[in-house]
Amino acid sequence: MSGRNESEGFLIIGGSGSRRVVYFGSPAARRAQQEKIPKDAKIHKNIPRLTHYITESNTGRGFIKEQCFSPCGRFLASPFGFGVRVLAWNEGCYDLSSCVPESPVSLYEVGHKSSHSDVVLSCAFSPSSWMLVTGCLGGRISWHQPVF
Repeated sequence: MSGRNESEGFLIIGGSGSRRVVYFGSPAARRAQQEKIPKDAKIHKNIPRLTHYITESNTGRGFIKEQCFSPCGRFLASPFGFGVRVLAWNEGCYDLSSCVPESPVSLYEVGHKSSHSDVVLSCAFSPSSWMLVTGCLGGRISWHQPVF
């Protein structure tokens, strides 16, 4: 199929095979969006740099474990074995912007809690409170309220 086809909020510019381009939204909205970009805009590339690291256990090998940030951004929760670890950027639990190291340093472990009988794969902080939820491979979900 070749040519243009505008219907139901998308535009298809066709060719054959993989040369098809799909734009979501109307063509006028796409042009308006492109016009908002300043003519002298430049793409900046951040220097790839490792700032912090932590050694993880090999428990549950082969599964992707889901870490999360606290609502304030000062803490990380990381599934660790049969529980969860709460980590910070440094001992003072400062915001990352105020403690960027010159060379890579280990994250500081604030606390660890084992509450599952199977490997923990997922964790998430509530966006509005200090509630932390963890989920394990066995399907069990636990709620925690960390105290700092």
